[in-house]
Amino acid sequence: MKNQTTFSLFKENSNSSILLNRVFLKKNSFFFSGLHRHRYYRSYLKVAISFLFLLSFATNVQALNFTSVTNGDWNSASTWNQNRAPDVNNWPNDKVTINHAITGGNITMSGSTSKIWINNGGSLTLTGTLNVISSGQVHVYSGGALTGANLYLNTSSTCTLDGTITSTNRMDLDGHFIGSPTISVGGNLLAGAQGKNLFFTALSMQVTGN
Repeated sequence: MKNQTTFSLFKENSNSSILLNRVFLKKNSFFFSGLHRHRYYRSYLKVAISFLFLLSFATNVQALNFTSVTNGDWNSASTWNQNRAPDVNNWPNDKVTINHAITGGNITMSGSTSKIWINNGGSLTLTGTLNVISSGQVHVYSGGALTGANLYLNTSSTCTLDGTITSTNRMDLDGHFIGSPTISVGGNLLAGAQGKNLFFTALSMQVTGN
């Protein structure tokens, strides 16, 4: 092309494929030979960056380990070391260690990562129902206590029950349980309905209903 000056807008190298190729100056007009390619790569980069952001967010969402730091309500942030209430029902399902007297209303647990450990001196007392489904886990160790109006322990996981388990109404023990618990049921008891094994080395049980 006559009377035309050609120069590089950016220094090109093998690592700068998205930069404009050349700028051509002619009669005070600008022509970008790499404009369409630039727009294509810009759109591609937006999609790629969005994908990487979502992937990073997904991989960084992890279950948190909650430990009680004082007596208190399950839903009170000050009860826990994480300064918020645990979520044992939604992915990624938090893990909870209870070393104090914890109270609450209703709790539902699901998912293999959903776990509650009640240690010696710790207790979980619910005015409503503890509903353990799928493969959620509740472990009550010696000196620990679990109390609720209804305790539905329906899990495919193996759980240790060595402490005191009390329901003022109904209790379901439909899972793989081991240990030496003291169990008190104020209403009806359902045990082993789905053919799961209860291996108690010692058992003290009182059932008021059927």
